[in-house]
Amino acid sequence: MEELNMGKESFFGRLYKKKDVEEDFVTEAMAAVLKGLSPKTLTDLFRKLGLEKIEFIAPLIDTQQITDSGRNDLVITDKNIIIFVENKWKSQTDIKQLYRYDEELCKKEKEMRILMHITKDFKEINENFKNYFIKINWSNLYNALKLLEEKDR
Repeated sequence: MEELNMGKESFFGRLYKKKDVEEDFVTEAMAAVLKGLSPKTLTDLFRKLGLEKIEFIAPLIDTQQITDSGRNDLVITDKNIIIFVENKWKSQTDIKQLYRYDEELCKKEKEMRILMHITKDFKEINENFKNYFIKINWSNLYNALKLLEEKDR
């Protein structure tokens, strides 16, 4: 399990500087959970979420990454994979923000570029993004994690 002091600044130190502490707390907690998974289990999780062709070998998971397009909540990279995860907890989906992240993904030299949007709602997003787009809600993520936990018992 990852230590709470992650080099730059502590886990809690990053949270207390934020305006929307709940959303950032959820992001940091999600990152900690994902970092605790083996590459195989992380692969299984993302396949359950609808990304059937994904396979992690040595994933790197980072939060609050600053890019030209803004501050990405969560970025997952591997040899040929990059995933930008945009988390919305209380705030509404910002389509313009998703398009900025989509454009930023186009600059990345990875075979599999994915824009993932996680919210509490079940509303469809029918936009034409250049990269693969997947929208899930928090209950789907919870259920997928729960299935993995039951499988490991």
